[in-house]
Formats: sequence, C-alpha cells, structure tokens
Amino acid sequence: MTILMRILYAAREARFDLLRAVNKMSCLVAYWDSDADLRMQQLVAYIKFTLHYRQYGWVGDPAILIQPHAYTDADFAGCARTLRSTTGIQMHLEGPNTCFPIAASSKRQPHVCDSTPAAELSALHTLLKLVAFPFVDIAEKILPEVKGIIHEDNTTAIQAIKTGKNQTMRFLPRSNGVSIQMLHENLNGKNEKIPFNVSYSDTFLMVADIHTKGFTDPKKWAHAHTMAGVMDPSK
Repeated sequence: MTILMRILYAAREARFDLLRAVNKMSCLVAYWDSDADLRMQQLVAYIKFTLHYRQYGWVGDPAILIQPHAYTDADFAGCARTLRSTTGIQMHLEGPNTCFPIAASSKRQPHVCDSTPAAELSALHTLLKLVAFPFVDIAEKILPEVKGIIHEDNTTAIQAIKTGKNQTMRFLPRSNGVSIQMLHENLNGKNEKIPFNVSYSDTFLMVADIHTKGFTDPKKWAHAHTMAGVMDPSK
C-alpha cells in the first residue's frame, strides 16, 4: 500500500501515464494475491525503464488564443471483479501553439453501468463536478474570455446531452445519481456561468484514453502517453 501511494503521488504530479495502473492496483489491496504481486513487479519495472520520461507542457500563444480543453472517457465494465467502469479525465490549456496539461484522473466508478453511453455520461458528470466547474474560477482570472471545450467520443452520450433526455437511460438519476437534464441545462451555452461546449472527438485523438484502457500495441501506447504530455526527452 505504501509503495502504491508513493507512486500515486508522483503520478498525479508529473506522470499522468501511471494513473490508470496505480488506481487498478489500489482496487486490489483488499484482495491481494500472487497475480497482484506480478502486476506490481511489472509496474515498478516500467517506472524504472521510463524514469527519464518527463511531463511536458508548452505555451506559445497570447492568452486571448488559449482556452481550456477537457477530455473525458470511460471503459465499459473494466473491473473484472465488480464490473464497474473506469472514469478517465484530463484537462489542458490549448491554443494553436499551446498544450499545457493541468490535471488528470483515473478512478473506478462507484456504480455499475449497463451500457457504454451510461458510463460516458457518468464520467462527464464527474469531469464537470470535480474539474471543469472549479477550473472556471481560475480560467476567468487568467484568460480574457473563457469558451471551454469538453471532448467526448461517444455520439449517443453527446446526443443525450443536446436533447436533455434519453428514453433508454431513464434510470440514471436513481442508479448513477446523474441527471441528463442537468448536463443539458449547464452545457452548450445553456448556462452562461458554465462556458463549456461538448464536442465530438475521434477516439484516436481522445487524450483520456490512457486513463481508461490497456494497450498491447507499443505504437498506440507511445501515441497515448505523448498526447497526455509524457515524453522521452530525446524525442
């Protein structure tokens, strides 16, 4: 447990590529077995191999061209034991020549979702509550005008937010505590105090993928942690 908490501290500060692995391991603390030992060994070996990696952010634009961009994603029933999904979040400041990571998170959802869109809506609600809403107070002080974008790669979830209803997910307020109407009323210009619009992004460009999915292809993994701002200094 102590080792995991030390890794988690470093991951939150400067190694966003480690967040998913650490949080997956944290869910196994009460159910530790020989397989968890192997997973821990693999995680520590990866950290040793990539110890020279750095978290990068750059700003090359005036403040008027910079806006907050939030990325949210969710897997479906990613936890094999509880069948709960995982929420992945990453917040950037972006512009034509700017990409500066602000915060990231990877957490198991506190409830079971029965579809991918339901998991995505739950993840988006978490993003709004814990990251986007609080960041507006900061953004209004450092940016001339705030017009943030929330990137989502599930079209069904986006459509539900636009319309404010979805007949197949009427159970969400009771099972997940997430109201689609609340998302509808606070996004896409409906609430001037919440200057965020939801925009579709292709999965290939979804920064939050690294916080919800496992990768077996080295090229895809390299692409994922580069988008998250974690890079080999030599490259």
